[in-house]
Amino acid sequence: MIKKQIKDIQYAYDDPKEYSVNINNNYYLEDYQIKAKKLELNSRGLKISEELFPGLYKSIKNVVEKVNITNEISFFLMPDTALNAYCLPLTNKESAIIINSSLVELLDQKEMEYIIGHEIGHHLFSHLNYPAINVENNDNIALKRLSQAAEISVDRLGLFCNNDINSCINCMMKVHSGLKPPHINFDHNAFIKHLKTIIDLKGDKNQIYQTHPLIYVRAKALIIFSESEPYVKSINKKNFKHTKNEMDEYVNRLISSSQGNAFENEQVEEFEEIKIWAKAILVVSKKKWTNDERSILSSYLNESDINKIDLFIKESNKSKRNPVTEIKLRFKEVVKSTLTKSKKEKLFNEVLMFSKNLIQNHNYDRNILLEELSKISNLIGYEKAVHF
Repeated sequence: MIKKQIKDIQYAYDDPKEYSVNINNNYYLEDYQIKAKKLELNSRGLKISEELFPGLYKSIKNVVEKVNITNEISFFLMPDTALNAYCLPLTNKESAIIINSSLVELLDQKEMEYIIGHEIGHHLFSHLNYPAINVENNDNIALKRLSQAAEISVDRLGLFCNNDINSCINCMMKVHSGLKPPHINFDHNAFIKHLKTIIDLKGDKNQIYQTHPLIYVRAKALIIFSESEPYVKSINKKNFKHTKNEMDEYVNRLISSSQGNAFENEQVEEFEEIKIWAKAILVVSKKKWTNDERSILSSYLNESDINKIDLFIKESNKSKRNPVTEIKLRFKEVVKSTLTKSKKEKLFNEVLMFSKNLIQNHNYDRNILLEELSKISNLIGYEKAVHF
């Protein structure tokens, strides 16, 4: 695959920078560690070959040829009753894909190609460099949201590899239920209706602690991808329903709705708190806090926010501390660097607009505000150049 194809397929929110997550490029770099991992795989499972598993080998061959990768991935069959497959890093450039035997018994060839493409996607999108997640730990919901975004990307690659949306959704239904015909009927609309029920019930807020989106979300998101410009053009057709940006924004809203917007709500308090004190910093850029500065700020903040600042200033004066200095220190305290990339951008754009109002309506100095904006930008981790 070429880089442009990978970029067109990858979900926009599948980006560590979006969640302020640092990636790790070091996996089993010592030879003895690589050998130990390979020995474990060959001891516990069976390397998939044409001689031993001709049907499964054919599915793998079809997918590997489609994505045009060579000598980067080895494939193993693991005797296991869990309906699962996973991608395991061996080195920075080499991975192993493990497929459990129960999954092979459940799926047909096209469905298996979707699963193989899905797991190869984790290798191609470098998801194995993402930090490991403690499933039991509910602290880092941003990292889990990144993990969910990664699943959207690799679902898309699975469809890209087998070019059969019906078999992809059938596969999801089989794995979710553990059944195959005649015990299940592949009614995709009835399956996805479960999502509407969850959203109507205001979403399942506990889903923000999961590493995968709800299966109904994934099914709906993949159907949207099958109608999108990147996928339609990849199969040499012209008529698509959604641009990539439209699709990605829709899927982001879909995930949020299914989770009762819990992830977004977690950030609202921090977003608003940072915005209040960023505006206060810009108002006191003249190095003073008087009734004039308070009057200006009260024109742009609500009464409760102004009362919060008044109380803060009162406490500073009691302690004989400089209010301007204290406001800047307070701003540093409320910045926790947990806002997403898009939230940081939204925050900065609002603060930038506020600065323009200070220049136009209150005769503030452009250069001084630009200097303060640059400091605010650095502190919140907004990486773009600052200018009016």
